[in-house]
Amino acid sequence: MVLFAWAVNVAVALVLALPLFHQLDAYIGDTVRGEELVRGLSENWYKTWQLDMVGSELARNVDYSLFGYAPFLNHTETVLAGTVVKAVGDFFYDLLFRLRIGTPGPLVGLTFLYVLLSTFLAGAFIGTYAKDYRVSFTEFLMEGAKHFGRFFRLSLFALVLYYLLFLWLFDWATDSIPVWTANEPSEMTPFVYYMVKNVLVFFLLSVVTMCVDYAKIRVVVEDRISVLVALAAGTRFALKNFRKTFGLYLLLSLIGVVFIVVYAILERQIPQHTFRMIFLALVLGQVYLIARIGLKVSFYACQTALYRQVSGGQS
Repeated sequence: MVLFAWAVNVAVALVLALPLFHQLDAYIGDTVRGEELVRGLSENWYKTWQLDMVGSELARNVDYSLFGYAPFLNHTETVLAGTVVKAVGDFFYDLLFRLRIGTPGPLVGLTFLYVLLSTFLAGAFIGTYAKDYRVSFTEFLMEGAKHFGRFFRLSLFALVLYYLLFLWLFDWATDSIPVWTANEPSEMTPFVYYMVKNVLVFFLLSVVTMCVDYAKIRVVVEDRISVLVALAAGTRFALKNFRKTFGLYLLLSLIGVVFIVVYAILERQIPQHTFRMIFLALVLGQVYLIARIGLKVSFYACQTALYRQVSGGQS
């Protein structure tokens, strides 16, 4: 089932990877530039390619930092800035309140597709872990379809919560820090303010995500129809048992950080100058992706087990 989830993630990635590959292949062609790029990617060449492909939406949205382990750092900045959340939120805000249909870029489109697939997989995995017997692959897929509608509505509510947090709190704090520290003689002071703000962002986003996870678990375990009631119940359970629920969430998150560090160390040891080494780096990346999916599945498994244990003891 984890391998199935990995295959789904690869399929989603190919939606952008294959068109991008064809663009690069046509651009490089039979020139000697291909051999030079194998020996090392040139940032100057990358910027030239973007300028030459200015009409391509894919080229405009491909960041130079996607190579190696740099995406983890770039992804962290994206999360802290709420880039994806605000892009998707602005699209739906324009659609619902301004009656204006914007043109969703690849970021919004791919995010929406990923949300649909992750929602289906979340229902499948939580539905599987909520049972006391071994589930077949067919029943695994049926669980995903059974809970998809309610989980998708929960995802929409979560999007609204994330969007409002960035719009009303996080962006306000980011804009206010320069004002608060305008008269400070040291640059260290605003730096500390930004670090505190970043910790606050991660903490609140983690708490909201955790509450939504337990709402999904209550939808499955208690077969709740109303997702709003389930969200309130999941939030109440997560906050009432905060030491256990957030402790578990933090522990699993730290394991994820260890995975990133190990992958970064191993990836740096592979000189990607030959086809064999490039292929080895690709295999390593896919092994890491499978491990990350396994960790996400472990979130569902451990949280479901914790909920059943604690709620059973409380009853």
